[in-house]
Amino acid sequence: KHMFTRPRNRRRRILEFVARHLERRGHSPSVREIGAAVGIRSTRAVKYHLDILVAEGKLVRVAGRARALSVPTRPSAALPLVGRIAAGAPTLALENVEDHISLARFEGCFLLRVRGESMRGAGIMDGDLVIVNGGAEAQAGDIVAARIGEEATVKYFRPGAGKVTLEPANPEFRPIVVVPGENDFALAGVVVGLLRNYR
Repeated sequence: KHMFTRPRNRRRRILEFVARHLERRGHSPSVREIGAAVGIRSTRAVKYHLDILVAEGKLVRVAGRARALSVPTRPSAALPLVGRIAAGAPTLALENVEDHISLARFEGCFLLRVRGESMRGAGIMDGDLVIVNGGAEAQAGDIVAARIGEEATVKYFRPGAGKVTLEPANPEFRPIVVVPGENDFALAGVVVGLLRNYR
C-alpha cells in the first residue's frame, strides 16, 4: 500500500502546485519548477507523473509548448493565449496556443460598470467593467469600489486619521472625503481587473 500511496501523493502535490501556480501567476510552471516544488530532482520523473495526470484527465497539455498545462475545472476557467502570428494571416489558429491564462483568481469576484470619467487617468473609462474582489482587504493606494449612500463609485483608496479619502484619477473631479460611522459609506471591494467591450 505504501509503495502506491507515495507516487499518488506526489501526483496530488504536483496537481496542487500547478493549479496554485496558474491561479497566482496566470501561466503554467516549468518541469524544473514543478520538481523543485515537490522534491523530485529528475525532470524525467516529473514528466512521468505529468503524463499520468494528463492520462487521468486531471491536467490538460496545451499543444505547441511542452510546459503549457492547464487544469480542467470549468470551460470558462482559462482562456487560450494565442502566440505571435504572421502579418496578413486571416485567423488565429488554435494550434498556435502558447498557454492558457487561468481565470481562477477571479472566482468570488463581481463586475461593476463604471459611469463617468473620474478614473480616466488610471485607464478606466466610462462604460468599462471593473472586476471587484469583495473579499480583499483594501490597502492605501488600491483602486476600490465603494458605496456612498445609494451611489457606487470607483476611486483610489486613501485612508487617514478618522477619515477615508476617495481620490479620482482626473483633475476635473474632486476627492470625496468620508468619515466611517458618520457617512453612509461601505467598501464593496478592491478592483483587480478590467474588461472593455469594443463591440
